[in-house]
Amino acid sequence: QGYIRHYGVEDFNVQMLETFAQKLDIVTVQQEINLIIRPAAASVNFCKAHGCMFVAYGSLLGGLLSDRYLGAPRPVPDADHSKMTDYLGSIDQWGNWDAFQRLLQALDRVAKRHDKTITQIALKYTLDLPYVVSAIVGIRLGSGSDHRRENLEALQIQLSQRDKDDILIAVGYGNYLGDGLTRT
Repeated sequence: QGYIRHYGVEDFNVQMLETFAQKLDIVTVQQEINLIIRPAAASVNFCKAHGCMFVAYGSLLGGLLSDRYLGAPRPVPDADHSKMTDYLGSIDQWGNWDAFQRLLQALDRVAKRHDKTITQIALKYTLDLPYVVSAIVGIRLGSGSDHRRENLEALQIQLSQRDKDDILIAVGYGNYLGDGLTRT
């Protein structure tokens, strides 16, 4: 008694959230949330009613939301990038690689207006979604770049309404994927 102050859950749909909340207060709901996968309206309403927040994972689709893949052919996952198969599956459920390229192009235009990267814009947009309190972002050790600094700089970006509209139009090239549960 008294050792656990807060409860967070991962990959719960709204029915699971309602059931769990009958016994304990939920503070965070960890879900895959990014530009193409959003919390469903029912999950957002649950958080609003219960005072909990989302923690986003997969916010950069395993690095696919980056300058590296702009104009690039669809990657083939290898043993070192096994999660890429999951993220490519999310892209396929949302649309296809061509639609994803149009999304990257829109992000690139917004990034250039701010002198930032696609990754920074994608991260900031996700963090600005309602009830998203934080995002888990993986980094590759030994990659030679300072992803931590770049990710922190994303917090300083102020996206304009034009920026948000441009991104939302590009997201509309695919299908709405709600509740961050495309694979569970």
